[in-house]
Amino acid sequence: MTRLLALVLQIIFTLTLSTLLERWVMIGGPMKWLLHTESGMDTYVWLLTLFNLEGLEDGEDMLILLTLSVTLIISTLTCVALTRALRRLRRSPVDTNAE
Repeated sequence: MTRLLALVLQIIFTLTLSTLLERWVMIGGPMKWLLHTESGMDTYVWLLTLFNLEGLEDGEDMLILLTLSVTLIISTLTCVALTRALRRLRRSPVDTNAE
């Protein structure tokens, strides 16, 4: 039962973190900075031609999917690292001589 609860909490935390990271990247962060540079726009146009996309809507969908994919990987790795750290912290012996 506790493993199932831990798995559900990991999934919820991972999806929440990836959604928040994606919103930050798309709305207020690096995506705007990247698209305002010449190399960023060249990469954007190259991706549009690579995936054979036409129009701004297709380009926006591509950017959202790429950003969600990257942030999902980052948030999954963060969640796994935090879970391992919490397990180690919970299993560490308690020092009875500490004040």
